[in-house]
Amino acid sequence: MQQGPKTSTLVLEALEECDGASLGDDDATVYEFVDLDALDAMFRRTRSPNLTLRLEAGDVSVTVWKSGEEVHVSVVGVEE
Repeated sequence: MQQGPKTSTLVLEALEECDGASLGDDDATVYEFVDLDALDAMFRRTRSPNLTLRLEAGDVSVTVWKSGEEVHVSVVGVEE
């Protein structure tokens, strides 16, 4: 079972820390691109020691992966 912060919290923090990250429309929110409750449930409930999810939101690509019990997040700009 996942320990530490929720996966959704890690994603939100990574998006905030990414310089120049934009979800496109000024009024867009992360909730328009991913169901954060479902994301938390998926990473919390999986029995697999390794899981990776990648999604594009606006002009950023978000990769979330689980290695053992740790969840990591990477946010990078998407080339147009």
